[in-house]
Amino acid sequence: MTEEVTPKKLNNAMTTLDLVVEGLVKEKIKEMALDNLTDDVKEYARQFIRDEYGTVTKKVIIETGDVKVRIDGVLHEKFDEVLAYVQAGEPVFLVGPAGSGKNVLCSQIAKAMGLEFYFSNAVTQEYKITGFTDANGKYNESQFYKAFKYGGLFMLDELDASCPEAVIVLNCALANGYFDFPAPIGKVFAHKDFHVISAGNTWGTGASYQYCGRNQLDGATLDRFATVYMGYDERIEKASCEDDDALVEFIHDFRQACNGAGLNVIASYRSIRRIHNMEGKIGEVEALRSGLIRGMERGDMDMIYTRMTNKNNRFCKALATIKEGA
Repeated sequence: MTEEVTPKKLNNAMTTLDLVVEGLVKEKIKEMALDNLTDDVKEYARQFIRDEYGTVTKKVIIETGDVKVRIDGVLHEKFDEVLAYVQAGEPVFLVGPAGSGKNVLCSQIAKAMGLEFYFSNAVTQEYKITGFTDANGKYNESQFYKAFKYGGLFMLDELDASCPEAVIVLNCALANGYFDFPAPIGKVFAHKDFHVISAGNTWGTGASYQYCGRNQLDGATLDRFATVYMGYDERIEKASCEDDDALVEFIHDFRQACNGAGLNVIASYRSIRRIHNMEGKIGEVEALRSGLIRGMERGDMDMIYTRMTNKNNRFCKALATIKEGA
């Protein structure tokens, strides 16, 4: 009987290997006096486990005073950078393609810092930031108000698709450290644990061929935020499909081909996960057709296929089958 290899067992194995390797390396360093041997051997051990068992989730423990928070999972490569900005009290603007994990990263940052996570999608009305007072004189709290008043991480997704009036409200609150909310609330000072991360698909310079419904952000808005580009992380891609290298290679090749052809096609983690989950049930062709191609015109598929670099990849062969039958 084959024993099931769980993430917990793999983490334990990694810890044990680290301890064993560390002891061996210390002895070896005494003999050879090579300062960089520790990292080299540890990396060799980790690579061996990756080759044998696939992606091992990363364990992160954040210590804030006496509080320790553990986060399990495959963290985006920009996690540490964004966490450092937020811990320093800097608002952050995450820029990246659709489905690159911006929302997940923000929730992980909140958990790492022991904060409540508040979220709002593109704000098209000012009251979604300020809250509002109804006909009975009762103030209705917004997600922003809760984070501002009581502390927490507030994420405003699709900042570049929000209306300028709402963005100005956010700017004022960030710049002043206080804000005048609708009656009967009035002036409120920002909680010491209030933090903001915004996200968008563009750099705030206006609509692009791929993201046509986006606004240009003014210089004052962009100046409020530390901008961090957040692309697709290969480790998360592999974790999304249980280390199917052929699928990840195809997705990379596909994105590059789409860019070269000037086509707006999103190949996200969700696409990878969907294709992987359905391939065994309905085959590569149908999984690719429903999970990525989605009614693409024959001419567009031709432009993509001619730009693919590995036509022996099984998913590239499936793409050829789809385009021939279109």
